[in-house]
Amino acid sequence: MANNDSIGAFAIGFVLGGAIGALAGLLLAPKAGVETRAELLEKGEAWRTRADEMAADMRARGLDEFNRMNERVGPAVDSLRERGSTATTAVREAGAEVVASAGERVGPVVDAARERSATAATAVRSRIGGNGAETDAEEGEAQKS
Repeated sequence: MANNDSIGAFAIGFVLGGAIGALAGLLLAPKAGVETRAELLEKGEAWRTRADEMAADMRARGLDEFNRMNERVGPAVDSLRERGSTATTAVREAGAEVVASAGERVGPVVDAARERSATAATAVRSRIGGNGAETDAEEGEAQKS
């Protein structure tokens, strides 16, 4: 029960102290509310103007720094781009030569494989007894008989 009394007393003291503080603030304030609000608006405008000036200054500094970096790095980037282009061209040319060479080597092998395949197909047809003109259905009928 004593605990509830101390909480109530604290709450009453808190509210009473806040009210006394607000009253004292109004009585002892050096300026009227209208004057204080006007001063705050003026200061707010000054702070906003200063912030805009600082942002513009930072943008200008950033742009200057970007331009300086571009002047230093730009030639290196151009050199790398040129080297990359040269290397790409060399790789394409070498690749084309390799493909042509492989085609020359593989071409005769492919032709020989085609000939062997045709010869083998003819041999299989002659063993089966057909002339190669039979359809799959006719071959299936012939195998059933």
